[in-house]
Amino acid sequence: MRPFLKSLISFGFVSILAVAAMAQRESGQISGTITDPSGAVISGATVTATSLNTGAERATTTNSTGSYVIAGLRPDKYKVAVEAKGFRKRTQTVEVAVGSSTDVSARLDLGDTSQIVEVTATSGAGVNTQDQTLSESITSRELDQLPTSPTRNPYALVGIR
Repeated sequence: MRPFLKSLISFGFVSILAVAAMAQRESGQISGTITDPSGAVISGATVTATSLNTGAERATTTNSTGSYVIAGLRPDKYKVAVEAKGFRKRTQTVEVAVGSSTDVSARLDLGDTSQIVEVTATSGAGVNTQDQTLSESITSRELDQLPTSPTRNPYALVGIR
């Protein structure tokens, strides 16, 4: 019974060492949560980590809770850029160490948003602002080209629109 117990203890010790060895990572990660000035999370923001030494770039987007993770990063200094539509871009430099999880949470400021709407009018169509009717003038040439043949029935025009 004693050799069995000794083998069982040895197996347990080796198993613990194996699990500890697998837990070692040669890379790090950057993670965080992106929020707006009121503290509400921003989903769909683009987060890009660029190595300052190699120029290697990794990007991801935030999920519905405003969180993101960029895993598997080599130990290095990174420039982390966060962008979202309607917000100002934010950058930060961080150092990722072996096996580390670096938190880069950011609060984005509102950006300058502008929208240009161009309206052009076409001749021949008028919009009545008093009620919901739309009118259009038809020339005699257009009337001759309408598909009312062979009977030239004016009620056939009702089916056109």
